[in-house]
Amino acid sequence: MRSGTGSGRRTVPVVATFSQRGGVGKTATAVNVALQLGSRGHRVGLVDLDFLSPGIGSFLGSWAPRSTLSLGDYLLGNCEIAETAYQPDLGAFAADLRVVPSWLRMETAHELLTRGYDIGLLTEAFGDLAEALELDLVLLDSHGGLNNETVAAMACADLLLVVGRANLYDLSTARQAAKLIGNFSRASRLLVLNMVPPILPPQRLAFLQSAYQCHHHVALPLCEDLPDTAGQLAVSIAHPDHRLTSAYRNLADHVGQQLLR
Repeated sequence: MRSGTGSGRRTVPVVATFSQRGGVGKTATAVNVALQLGSRGHRVGLVDLDFLSPGIGSFLGSWAPRSTLSLGDYLLGNCEIAETAYQPDLGAFAADLRVVPSWLRMETAHELLTRGYDIGLLTEAFGDLAEALELDLVLLDSHGGLNNETVAAMACADLLLVVGRANLYDLSTARQAAKLIGNFSRASRLLVLNMVPPILPPQRLAFLQSAYQCHHHVALPLCEDLPDTAGQLAVSIAHPDHRLTSAYRNLADHVGQQLLR
């Protein structure tokens, strides 16, 4: 566990998502895990660290931001981190979920690009957010690949959800991605395979688990019966009885058993 402001206080567990590239379902995984944990009464903070292509809001019922403030405003010193958090308009399902968006107004984006920001503020933010909102867990979703925000998330994490697919591209780059993770994170790792076909060659799974040094994995099935989910309401809410929702429920079980005992 990490201290939020250097005061030595313990913070709640931190979960971060990682993918070696975009488009593999990392953000959908973060949102659905947060919703599943929140539906069980755990107070979850979901933080969007993806300034390049923020996507969390698109899974929560609207493309429009529900907060007038964002993570960028906090990093520029314009507000406290808790002031950026909002509760999605999803009724009881998200009663214990608080979301910190990373969308940027034009002037905020310009200021961040020209001034930059202290990366240490991010690690402070996670602890401060947990304390102010009395959270049980903080879940971080950053951009695919490697950037400053991804490194900060990995460095703070107690558990890293390594999200990918069992295709040839991900197989060919897994060892290189695992080395990058090892440079920045000592967190436990859980392999999350997305869009898994009905028959998955066992050697592919074995290779990915070995490459990423993950003792456990969760398979999210390929669901051709679902429409394109890009920009749609999270499947946990839109299709609560679907087998993909069941898989997310299983993933949330793994997270809860490891961190929320």
